[in-house]
Amino acid sequence: MTKYFNKSIKRDTLAPNVEGYQLDLKPIVDKALNDGVLEDNLPSWQKVAQDPIKAKGFLGYMVDSMFNGAHGIDSANIDLQHRDVSGRRVAMMFLPHNTRIQSMQEIFDIMQKTLPTFDVIEVSGNTMTQRKAENIVRDKIETTSKDILILASQMGQRSFSIPEITELYLAYDNGAIGSTIQKMSRTLTPSGRDDKIGRIFSLSFDPNRDDKFDAMILATAIKLVESKKEDDIESAIKKVLKSQEIFRCTEDGRVPINASEFVSECLSRDSVSRVVATTSNLSKIPSLIIRELAKGRPNISTLKKAESAITGKTFEPVPSVPSDKNPSLKDPTATEMQKVREMIATIIDNSDLLFDCTDASNIEDALEEIYADEEMHEDISREFEVPFPAIKFLFDANIINKNVVDMKLMSKK
Repeated sequence: MTKYFNKSIKRDTLAPNVEGYQLDLKPIVDKALNDGVLEDNLPSWQKVAQDPIKAKGFLGYMVDSMFNGAHGIDSANIDLQHRDVSGRRVAMMFLPHNTRIQSMQEIFDIMQKTLPTFDVIEVSGNTMTQRKAENIVRDKIETTSKDILILASQMGQRSFSIPEITELYLAYDNGAIGSTIQKMSRTLTPSGRDDKIGRIFSLSFDPNRDDKFDAMILATAIKLVESKKEDDIESAIKKVLKSQEIFRCTEDGRVPINASEFVSECLSRDSVSRVVATTSNLSKIPSLIIRELAKGRPNISTLKKAESAITGKTFEPVPSVPSDKNPSLKDPTATEMQKVREMIATIIDNSDLLFDCTDASNIEDALEEIYADEEMHEDISREFEVPFPAIKFLFDANIINKNVVDMKLMSKK
């Protein structure tokens, strides 16, 4: 049907540009300690979620530094980072997923008292339902001229499109990849203007372990390689970073992160394996192979918590994948599917085992060498507790992109 319609260039130009900012919270913590606002009770997002009153000093100090430019912490001064102070600020902040209803009310009170020039809007069961949230927030934005800060935790991730939102703050650690991508989308609703920029700030106590932007960049880069639009992951990442820039917040303003640095950091955080495992299309895998993979020995630290696949997508069947002819086979359980994702991440993270027993310099040659040697089959099967043919299938069906594993190999040389 699409052949009967012309491509709308105007519509494409209305899609907001994206900028990501890694904001290190350590300078805020250090200054708050120096000023006597904090004592020995060092903050974390989990502590904020569990007891905001105990974290009141940190929370107030943080948003005062970010939105009011207080306390002389230039790396936390949002206006200094992007230097765009035109118009009204409409921002949204996502708190940890396990933030309780009572905690949401307490955080709202702290934010409202610290930011008197803002109208703070609490999106939670305290104030509204998910179904009515968008309309309620729209009405509040239209009836005030003040800056807006929308606070949310579990609500507002889906079916919540507010075009005025230009800033998004991710105030949590170790979030599931799928839900993080959904949250990022809240600042990407077109506004009808061709100059909108969606700025996403990741607020982290340890930027070296902050992987919130990894999925956004890596998933797109992997697709470019798989569609043959780029030859390798690093060149694909460079292309993606031209349209979705990632910056570090520094005392002198934002500093862009280059592609080589980004790849290196992703590998050190094992982000590549998490992204591939979480976004893999498991519908390509026959039930028999799923059951073999689910029996394997995953490295649980690779996927610290269960992460569901991104839903809402359908896939075409893969002709080369054998069908399950045994009608007695039941569909794989959710637990089995999660174990398969853990095994995919484990195989990527431990892919050096596939090279150690061969003379190959790339994963494709290594797999062929192992395939031709029965003794190697047994060695690999014993290491992963998964039959080698099941592991090879993941590569042959492009569940695991070979280019990703080659990139990990090169990073270790």
